[in-house]
Amino acid sequence: MRVLNFYNFNNRNNTLEDLYYYGGGALVEPLMNDIRDSIPLNLKSISELIPVKHKLTEEQILIGAQAIGMTM
Repeated sequence: MRVLNFYNFNNRNNTLEDLYYYGGGALVEPLMNDIRDSIPLNLKSISELIPVKHKLTEEQILIGAQAIGMTM
């Protein structure tokens, strides 16, 4: 919430609706549920933005999103 509050304070006219997540924490379902319950945004997996999904599992995409982005 601190990050979102800081962003909203500095960008008062923003239209932020979605928050994309990735990394090891994305695999911890209780953590993701707490985040989902705490923020007023739509949580979306970074895998929705990666076109090579058919070659990788959801877990591989979440853990290696930066590497995938660097090679694209």
